[in-house]
Amino acid sequence: MLPALRKVLVAHKARAYRTGPDDLVFPTGTGGRRDKDNLRSRVIAAALRRADQVLLERDHLPLPLGITPHKLRHTFASILVAIGKDPRTVMEALGHTDPKFTLKVYTHMMARGDEERRRLKALVAGERVLAVDAPLPEVVALDDYEVPILRGLAELGGKARKREVVQAVGEEFAGRHGTRDLERLPSGQPRWKPRVGKAWIGITQKGWIEAGGARGEWKLTKIGRAKLARSPVASTAAPRIAEVPPPADRIEAPEPGLRLVA
Repeated sequence: MLPALRKVLVAHKARAYRTGPDDLVFPTGTGGRRDKDNLRSRVIAAALRRADQVLLERDHLPLPLGITPHKLRHTFASILVAIGKDPRTVMEALGHTDPKFTLKVYTHMMARGDEERRRLKALVAGERVLAVDAPLPEVVALDDYEVPILRGLAELGGKARKREVVQAVGEEFAGRHGTRDLERLPSGQPRWKPRVGKAWIGITQKGWIEAGGARGEWKLTKIGRAKLARSPVASTAAPRIAEVPPPADRIEAPEPGLRLVA
């Protein structure tokens, strides 16, 4: 068992609600066995959503569609090969019977630079790789955009296109966005705009706004109006700030106890 996996399992056992000798390690909510559909929809899908959220916060593309347990198995094997594990070790970890087959499938993963190998080894060992760069400036917290989105939609008559609402939010936050918020992304747009888009998705899931109209408009719901009515009026005070994780070349190996996607 790899050190990283052992730490994850120890932390999981410490907080699990079923830890008897005959209990499953990863049961369903009722203690039963997960089938492939349950695993895909209740476990992997949630992990992928979290991974995509982190990638978007770091201004990277989301994960490709169609990630399955079998593809995660490939990722695991590829990492072992990339960090220099011998073919027999990889073969035994995968349950293969022929090391030639293992090499045939994963040889291409051996072409890795020294720095990438070092980080992958730290990941597998469960070690923490410290970032030496200065901390990045902070950005406006996502939930601080929620009420301004509702307010902008209300000021536009309760129904408008998303880009119109984003523009209204930008006008409300004029002078309040920091340098990190205003930094241009590779797409050319300022960082705050896709973050407003993420907040937009969140309040849609809460039922505060919903799609409607032939022109692709979105409208304020009764729940959204009630939320807006309970919220304080617009303020010129500086919004709360939230840290943005470092870019991909400064990703740290996970802390002990965190779950690994692959």
